[in-house]
Amino acid sequence: RRSMDLAEAAYAVVRGLPEEEKDSMASELLRSAISVPSNIAAAHASGHTGERARRLACARGCVARLETLVVLAVRLEFA
Repeated sequence: RRSMDLAEAAYAVVRGLPEEEKDSMASELLRSAISVPSNIAAAHASGHTGERARRLACARGCVARLETLVVLAVRLEFA
């Protein structure tokens, strides 16, 4: 549930980006935001412990990437 809220928030940030950032930063933000709930869902559907751990680690990495992008957007006064 919270990962879906995070993805929705990323879309709100993207709407506020300047036009010149719509292709680059927006794409990176959305890719990371969508990957978080997708990887969590895949982890829960996996029957193998190793695959589950790999998917959750990937989701954690996407959260870190998303956090970095949001911090950068704030520092550049885009959000």
